[in-house]
Amino acid sequence: MIRLGLVLLLSLVCAHAETESPGPGLTLETETRTAPRPMRLHWLTADLNTPGLALAFSPVDPTSSSPAKVLAAKPTERLLTLGWKVLLNGDAFYVIGDEKKRYPAVGDLLALQGYAVFEGKRYGQRSPNNGTFYVLNDRKTMGITYDAPPKNTWGAVGGYRIVLHDGKIGSHIDNTRLHPRSVIGFNNATRQVYFLVVDGRQPGRSEGATEQELGEWMLARGATDALSLDGGGSSVLIIEQDGGARVVNRPVGVWDQPGTVRCIGNAVGLTLKTE
Repeated sequence: MIRLGLVLLLSLVCAHAETESPGPGLTLETETRTAPRPMRLHWLTADLNTPGLALAFSPVDPTSSSPAKVLAAKPTERLLTLGWKVLLNGDAFYVIGDEKKRYPAVGDLLALQGYAVFEGKRYGQRSPNNGTFYVLNDRKTMGITYDAPPKNTWGAVGGYRIVLHDGKIGSHIDNTRLHPRSVIGFNNATRQVYFLVVDGRQPGRSEGATEQELGEWMLARGATDALSLDGGGSSVLIIEQDGGARVVNRPVGVWDQPGTVRCIGNAVGLTLKTE
């Protein structure tokens, strides 16, 4: 509790926030922090009590089983193709046939390093170090697990470490390495979902975060559970704006160059149906 209090105090003293509303039930906030290091945090909070607002998961090749397979795509194009309002990158992956290829091209066949569920069909296999975020068939109940997602799962996306579980900071998570990070958190009681991307590898501007910090920040926001997704150059948060795709954060997608976006595998997002 003392540590969490210090985190909250630093947030109040050292953060400058810019806030906007991309749509009903959505709040987008960018925090600029100077302590404990220069950082830029990009929060997208979704109130799932809002009519027409719902979580979404990108498709998987229906012929794949283990591993789950997807085609690489630019995340901006994927958001527009799927008709989503918000997109957050999902699983880590490798290029099938060329596992050392660091930057996949559009259309490369990728293998996801974890579970994926799309419209009730489960793909992939358990990895002891990779967690999964899932939504049950009721389209309401959210969960995270290191095991296989439940059989009555409607949609799921894989990630890395569970950084927050049942209101407690995750065990065996890293508290030293700084990287760009993507994380999804939630609170079933309040029906809130939190997307967070932390820019990194940009000295003096935003130097990244640890997994421990992700859990602490999610807890302070009101989440009870949170999963760290693929990070590094894959970390990207995108919203639909005026019919186009706006990259909210400043990714280091290609050769760690700020402002570049790399192709990704799957994603978790939000759809917004308005009358």
